[in-house]
Amino acid sequence: MAPDGSRAGLDAFLAAHDPVDFPAAFSPGDLFGDWHVTAFLGHGGSGEVYRVVHAALGAAALKVCVRRPDRDAAHDASACARFRREVALLAENAHPAFPRLLGQGTRGGRPWYVMELLEPRPLPSAEREVFRFLLFVAEGVRHLHARGIVHRDIKPANILWRGSRPVLIDLGLAKDASVPRGHAGDSLSIVDGRAVGVGTPRSAAPEQLAGGDVTPAADVYALGMLVNDCFGGRLPRVWRPVVQRATSPLPQQRYRDAGCLIRAVRRRRILRAAAFALAAVAVLGASALAAWWLCRAPVPQKESQTTEIRSEARTPKPSDEERARKEHEEILEMLQRDVY
Repeated sequence: MAPDGSRAGLDAFLAAHDPVDFPAAFSPGDLFGDWHVTAFLGHGGSGEVYRVVHAALGAAALKVCVRRPDRDAAHDASACARFRREVALLAENAHPAFPRLLGQGTRGGRPWYVMELLEPRPLPSAEREVFRFLLFVAEGVRHLHARGIVHRDIKPANILWRGSRPVLIDLGLAKDASVPRGHAGDSLSIVDGRAVGVGTPRSAAPEQLAGGDVTPAADVYALGMLVNDCFGGRLPRVWRPVVQRATSPLPQQRYRDAGCLIRAVRRRRILRAAAFALAAVAVLGASALAAWWLCRAPVPQKESQTTEIRSEARTPKPSDEERARKEHEEILEMLQRDVY
């Protein structure tokens, strides 16, 4: 939805979500602290989402952990535990790659929180845009991995936008990587009526769906699938080695964490830029050699032309390699400059 809460933005948000199967628990005019509900936006994995307005802060998104008619008491308790963990993680991991937490509380014993209003948008498909998109998202994931946390639900539906910056939402399935499987905080997904490991089948790593131990390599798998989705499954040649390794079915064959993936992607882009630069120099050199060959006869009036061509050959245009090398640093600087 648009940051200003426009009707067009709201329609776009609703179009990006599944149809609502049961009625909303709250209505326009209901209060959550100083936030007034203005519209119901949809059902999430662990709650309902509403558009709310604050007299001073403006429009935002409210997420409430509600009791769903399709859940028994045990599942409801698990959903509330995940919801509280999500709020705690948002509060503890303030980072431009995640939503801004604007408020939290309880109503009737049910937890809720308010975050900034973000905009849905299609995944980028141009190679340069995908590069920048992945680095923004992966920087947030690297932030989690550095703190021993695995997101476990990286997918296109969990990417919204703050202006031109992608934001990774829904930390409800995030887990301390040091906690063995089967402890509190684990949960299941239902696929074809069968309980499988936590996560979204399209994006989750095989060991995650099988209910095995999950490490940061599981998020690397999901990031690789995200890149694959950006290109519609038709990966450019330069991306293939990186995505193939990231999405290996064996976690030990993937990049260890998001930081390793970032370095691999950045290195590939630098190498490609260097290859383009070398090709440009080769073409320029061949042109200069051809000019020299044509002008090698002792014709005085053309000597200055030959000299000028040789001088041009010795002064090629600035290489794209340095620009590619700085691109990741620029993204890091933009993340650091974000008002958070």
